[in-house]
This record gives sequence, C-alpha cells and structure tokens, in this order.
Amino acid sequence: DGDVDTFEELDPTSAALRAALASIVRRCKPQPSVLNALIAAGTNAYTPVVVEAFAASGVREAVDLLAELLRANYGRRAATVIALGRAALATPPPFEQRACAAVRALLDHPDADGFREAVICVGRLDDEGAAARLVELLDADDAGVRADAHWSLRRITGARFSMQRAHWSRWLHDESQWWSERAPDLFDALDSADARESATALNELLRHRFPRHELAPALAKSLPQLEGAAFDAVCVAIAQLGSRAPTALLAELDERETNAARRASLGACRARLQSLGAAAPKPVR
Repeated sequence: DGDVDTFEELDPTSAALRAALASIVRRCKPQPSVLNALIAAGTNAYTPVVVEAFAASGVREAVDLLAELLRANYGRRAATVIALGRAALATPPPFEQRACAAVRALLDHPDADGFREAVICVGRLDDEGAAARLVELLDADDAGVRADAHWSLRRITGARFSMQRAHWSRWLHDESQWWSERAPDLFDALDSADARESATALNELLRHRFPRHELAPALAKSLPQLEGAAFDAVCVAIAQLGSRAPTALLAELDERETNAARRASLGACRARLQSLGAAAPKPVR
C-alpha cells in the first residue's frame, strides 16, 4: 500500500503523475485497503488524481473501488460517477451488484450531486436492475434526463422503443410475465429428444435476451443435460449473448468434461467471452 502521505509532496496537476498512477493501478490491481488509506489521508488535492487513475487504468477492480468511494460519501460525487463509468467501459459486464447498487441509489435523488451522471453510468454498467427506475425517468421534467434514461435503457435491454414510457412499461411487464410463466417450460424442452423442439425452445429463449446476465448462466446450467447438436447450439448462444456471468461455471464444466467434441465447444465459447474485454462496446455518451 505504501505511504500515502508521500502524495502530498507531488504536484496533483502533473500529467506525468496521472499517467504513472494509472500504470501502477494496471500493474498492481489494488485492493480496497489502498482506497481506504487514500480516503483516510483526506488530502483532496491528490484524491481526484487517484480517482482519474482508477478510471484510466482499465482494470476490473477499479469499478468496485470507485463504487466504494461513492459509499464513503467522498465529496466529488459527480466526478467519481463519471470515473466509474469510464472504468466500466474498459471491461465487459456484468459487474458486482454492490457496485451497481451504489450508482443505482443515486437515481432516486434527482436533486443530488451526481444524479445526471448516474443515469448514464448505470447504462455503462449494463445494470439490468436499474431498468424499472429508468423507465420512470422517461417522464422526468428535464429533457436531458429523459434522453439519458432512454439511452441507458436501450443499451441495457437491447430494445429499441421510442422514448414513450407506456411502451417501455408494457414491455417490461410482459417480459417479466414471460420469464415466470413461459421460460421454465422452454428450459425443460432444451434437452428434448426431438432436435426440432430443442432448437425451437432455444430460439424463443434468445428472443428474450433481457436480462441477458441471467439468461447466460441459466443456459450454462442446462449444458450437463444436453447432448450433440443441442449442446453445441447452447454454447454458441452463450457466446453470442456476450455476458461474462457464466465464465466460472463454464470453466468448471470444461474441467470436468471428458468428451473431446464437447470440450471443443466449451473452449470456443470461453474464448469468445474472454475476448470481450478488447471488444467492449464504446457508447457515444
């Protein structure tokens, strides 16, 4: 962790310092104790530099650390949310729910510092839990808030409705009902002896990609019961969903698998998910 007091001897406006700190964060992947030490030091002159370094580091840990800074009521909330959003662009979702919740909580306080930034940040975090609140914000008085909420909704859900709240509310209700009433039968049908029935079930599931960070691991959990073409098709579908949520489960399945063909399908799926960091989408906002 080092001696954080030494930061006081450095020029916080130095571009070299900012670049050096970002490089250190990339190499060391700091633990929460680092951030806690910086907060405890309480020297606001350099804390913004550290926040910027976390945002520019490109390491997944930066998202969690910046979210903890939000929870610690660090004074520059808007700047921290912006930095958190930048950090989220460098690594594929999903992110820890604790980090998402720290940003999502700001959506309930329209007059608070960081609110506008949070409306965009939940989109960059791909926070599926924020969708309902974003739909409510489509009726906000501020046109900018409405536009930002619409952008985040489209990014999170993949849906392409206009900005009318009624359309989004109806869609979210219908999707929730579909998942509770129809989806369980489709997961049961995936391992059907009838290849056509299995393919039809998978196709319908993929037409309901929101929430994809729940769909992807649910599909991965079905893999041990699948055979042949159904197994291969589900592996391809998981890769296409682009969610890292099932990464650990896929690694576990790969380790236990003895069939060479099935291991090849799992390997291709895992390779695709591992490549997502370099191909993470870069939103306009």
